[in-house]
Amino acid sequence: MSHLTAHVLDTMTGTPATGIVLHLETADGERIASARTDADGRARELGPAVLDPGEYRITFQTGEYFAGREQATFFPASPWTSRFSRTRTTTTSRSC
Repeated sequence: MSHLTAHVLDTMTGTPATGIVLHLETADGERIASARTDADGRARELGPAVLDPGEYRITFQTGEYFAGREQATFFPASPWTSRFSRTRTTTTSRSC
């Protein structure tokens, strides 16, 4: 089971954003894992079973998603950086 999940919603349509590729990386840019959102807009298995405390970046590759809908986008990728510790759980949703 993955320690980290993500949920992406398309705010223009009010629906889950299906098929967005996400990359999990360390703060230094080392790629740890990749996943793609499912029909519910969720990437349920993003990353290892355990993440060590530290800073991590998830990059949402939104360019392909919008291109598939013939929509222009200002942000072909949307990075999100957060610091994780053993004593804190953070829940985050990302909207396109």
